[in-house]
Amino acid sequence: MSKNLKYILSITIILLFANVVCSSLELQEDNFTEQEKYELEQAVNFCESKEYDKSLRILEKLIEKYPDSEVVNLAFVAVYTNSEQYVDGVRFCTKILEKEPLNKSYLQYRIYCAMRCGEYETALEDCNVLINNNIIACYAVRGDVNMLIGQYGKAITDYTKIIELYGDETDPGIYENRGITYMYVKEYEKAIEDFSYVIKKQENNIDAYINRGCVYYDLSKCKEAIKDYKKAIELDNKYPLAYAKIAQAYNKLGKSKVALKYCNKALEIDPENFEGYVARCCTYIILKKRDAAEADLQQLLKLNPNDTDVKKLQAILKNMD
Repeated sequence: MSKNLKYILSITIILLFANVVCSSLELQEDNFTEQEKYELEQAVNFCESKEYDKSLRILEKLIEKYPDSEVVNLAFVAVYTNSEQYVDGVRFCTKILEKEPLNKSYLQYRIYCAMRCGEYETALEDCNVLINNNIIACYAVRGDVNMLIGQYGKAITDYTKIIELYGDETDPGIYENRGITYMYVKEYEKAIEDFSYVIKKQENNIDAYINRGCVYYDLSKCKEAIKDYKKAIELDNKYPLAYAKIAQAYNKLGKSKVALKYCNKALEIDPENFEGYVARCCTYIILKKRDAAEADLQQLLKLNPNDTDVKKLQAILKNMD
């Protein structure tokens, strides 16, 4: 299953640096000197070039003089998010929110960081605060959090709420995430309906084709699944997951020699592709090529030894004649 959740807040964070640059020149109440404006812009430039330590050193100096500066504080958040220091991002936002508990910007940024460092309870609490303050877009974000923690019924309710509120203006990504959630609870027809809607709105959405193909596969509609996977390849012929999924479908149809060609193609594109090795290991088992299957299992153990599929393949090979 493709699990590329489409977080609404990510766009906010991506644009944050541009806002910081503009704000550094526009917010006169901070009374920056020309030198300090230059230093702030240098901090932004260092972050954009991924020299995060240099950026933080400048900001730490500026915040001593301007502890309440919105511009400097936003710059700190931007550095933490761009450098994937999400725990520090949560900590920094929490410090601001202790003084301003209803600051919507920092609640949003803390949600973003909390989701990415696994602090889901914090993210849920902040979503609830924003929803109670009429930030209705947070229904979608709360849906993402609920999906991640396995609260699928609540996730579906949140996604449905945002769809009801926005109607035809709803981002197709919301439908896609709801479709993924329907897959988890095995409401396959509803999942197909959501993925089909996404494809109607975004005919080049590769993930929607892959996800709908996965639903067809689970319903043993392998020909339909293969059609969707091949459409994904038409859109991007360097997408190894699509080849691995086609291989799985051909195995289910009893065409393992055909499946093997697609496994090899997935691994030709990406020699460390996990799904490609899973599919090929399964294919070799079906073809009774134990040595080849064992070799692929060893690769899987290097890539992700704790994965459920890997453990299942270990057990099958252990009992294989």
